[in-house]
Amino acid sequence: MALVEVVSICFALEGPSVLRALTVQTVLVICINAVLANIAYCAAYVVDVVLQLSSLRSAWRKR
Repeated sequence: MALVEVVSICFALEGPSVLRALTVQTVLVICINAVLANIAYCAAYVVDVVLQLSSLRSAWRKR
């Protein structure tokens, strides 16, 4: 929610120059990057589950 507020404030302060810079291609690139970031974030969970199920878990729990 804070990110939405910060972006809204930046848009309001910059005015029409920001709207001219936003093209369909720019919005598409931003959306693609957001999807790729989400995939990378979710991939970390897969690695975490695999490592939690490995034999190394007991060594980590002892620390």
